[in-house]
Amino acid sequence: MDLEFEVYERYVTAILGMEASLTNYFGKEIHVYLFDNPSRFVLFLENPTFYNIINYIVDAYLKSKKVTIKLFVDEIHSIPHLKFTEEEKKAQAMEASYYVFKNETDMVTHSWQAYPGYTDEKKTKFWKRWLSKQMRRLDFYGFDPYYLYQQKLYDFWKHHEPNLNSFLNQIVEIRELDRSKIEESLGFKIK
Repeated sequence: MDLEFEVYERYVTAILGMEASLTNYFGKEIHVYLFDNPSRFVLFLENPTFYNIINYIVDAYLKSKKVTIKLFVDEIHSIPHLKFTEEEKKAQAMEASYYVFKNETDMVTHSWQAYPGYTDEKKTKFWKRWLSKQMRRLDFYGFDPYYLYQQKLYDFWKHHEPNLNSFLNQIVEIRELDRSKIEESLGFKIK
């Protein structure tokens, strides 16, 4: 992705939203205010490094230390000096993606309760849209988008769609995804 990011180094003056309900997706964002900046910056729970970032920001706030934050417009993207191994990144990507799917994040027109009544055509569109969207999210945050395909998520999807492999095969073809990367991440063939 070729996006324009800004890096700010400032003191944190306020952190809002940490009391948000655990069941309310739309409350799953933290607003961070930085010294000498009238705007608020948003940290979304779908960010795979959400907990690392919030710990860093809270610690800096409590200790009156400057934070260094990488931003995209008003969204907190990352903390440049926080480094993770590939295994850590894979686990973070899986947990964030699991949260997104389990909590029907952004599924404004869909729900797992309504899903069983969908036609095969609507199910294909559903999988195409939501898998592609989450892969783009992971890529945006600097994660391998194929980290989406992990056993825990696969089991969750399979619970809702017993014929999941058929839809995954269609999506691989439609979106021209790398089947070998998906299968490597899952640990088995999806045919």
